[in-house]
Amino acid sequence: MNGSYLHHTPSASRHRARSGFTVLEAAFASAIVTVVLSGLFMLQSNMMRMLSASTETTNASAHLQTRVEQVRLANWPQLTNPGWVQANLLKTPTDADVNLPGLSETYTVTPYQSPSSGAPAVTPPPPFTVTRQANGTVTVNPAGYSYTTLLANQEMLQIDLSITFPSLGRTRTRAQSLLISPWGVSK
Repeated sequence: MNGSYLHHTPSASRHRARSGFTVLEAAFASAIVTVVLSGLFMLQSNMMRMLSASTETTNASAHLQTRVEQVRLANWPQLTNPGWVQANLLKTPTDADVNLPGLSETYTVTPYQSPSSGAPAVTPPPPFTVTRQANGTVTVNPAGYSYTTLLANQEMLQIDLSITFPSLGRTRTRAQSLLISPWGVSK
């Protein structure tokens, strides 16, 4: 017997045939890699959107916190005067406004009547709202509302601060409410 017969056994030829990939195997592997990479890119895109939304929420919270601190520093006649709120409080943007393009905000003052105190003895004055639009225009509603001693003589006011801003193709809103008395913030 010659030695070449030993090298051409069926197991040796099968080993040589399996040493490479077929076109079908390579195409299948490429498809798997493509699906995995596509999934990773979509995940990364979603994470970037979530990060952007989180940053905007943080900036919105910082903006509201700045406004709350400004309210705490103001005195009672200033807080109950829509002209002062228009000219001083909302006219000046906060540091967080730079990161929230399209931001508009509303400051609403309503005489607060405790639910346990029953009906007021005197009809309370109407609430007023001061709004700063995204373009910087600040308006008082109702128009022509002026400071009244009735508002200044209230025992407690509810001040609602709210902001709206565009985010990821929709409008988002954040709000903060305060109960404040002539002696300071109570909640």
